[in-house]
Amino acid sequence: MTSEPTTAFVWIWLSGAENPVVCGRIDADRSPVTFTYGRHYLNRSDAVPIYEPELPLQAGT
Repeated sequence: MTSEPTTAFVWIWLSGAENPVVCGRIDADRSPVTFTYGRHYLNRSDAVPIYEPELPLQAGT
């Protein structure tokens, strides 16, 4: 028996970058589905929110 994945990492291309970086994680093992920015991403000086109204740059889900 196999199970469906419940976690996915989210990558983002930052302005001027040649490669994407991991910016966070989506967890679908509970309802509602949650998103959490990565600590290393939040500490970057060039970090940008992926969707400002609903996902501001802040720690936590």
